[in-house]
Amino acid sequence: NLPSKDNGLDIEGLVVDPMKDSKRRYRVLLGLRGPVLRGMAIILELHVRAAPGHGIELLRLPNGKVYDKHFLYLDGLGIRGMTLDGGDLLILAGPTMDLSGPFSIFRVKDAFDLLSGYRRRRFSDLQGKIERVVSLDGDLCGRPEGFTRLDDKHFLVVFDSPTGCRINPCGTVEVIKKDERGEEKRTREREEGVEADLLTIP
Repeated sequence: NLPSKDNGLDIEGLVVDPMKDSKRRYRVLLGLRGPVLRGMAIILELHVRAAPGHGIELLRLPNGKVYDKHFLYLDGLGIRGMTLDGGDLLILAGPTMDLSGPFSIFRVKDAFDLLSGYRRRRFSDLQGKIERVVSLDGDLCGRPEGFTRLDDKHFLVVFDSPTGCRINPCGTVEVIKKDERGEEKRTREREEGVEADLLTIP
């Protein structure tokens, strides 16, 4: 048996990118919360193709393997979530164990350009293209577990095991709506739930 949280195999990030051809092929990136090896986080790369029916077919990469490994230095943190921002890859990173922090969001510039073309390059070959864009430690009431793009300006960060300050005791939540002029209006509506965070990521 493989351990999971104790720096074992733990997949928490997933990104699917259609390849630039007409063969219904996709590049799949799996971000590992663990293991973190010598401070390096790991992304596994797979290539798949839509098979007849509703299945998928695992393809071989240009190097002949069925998967490839990419190592990134994210300040010793594991990957909690991934999402796309144009041609860039955004990574939510945090501890491999159930700790309160630190948590950060990193940007990998032109991530998919690094993985395409005749001369494939690894993320670790261009560590200078990886930058921390948001630091989340110290200002959260809980542990971020995932995030995604909400609109052109905002990203939604969701939490696991939220603390009391993230659960509204009045049973109301803040709702952001746009009026006919496109301006944001904030109102409070009665609804039970857990508050998430909206971030603007540079």
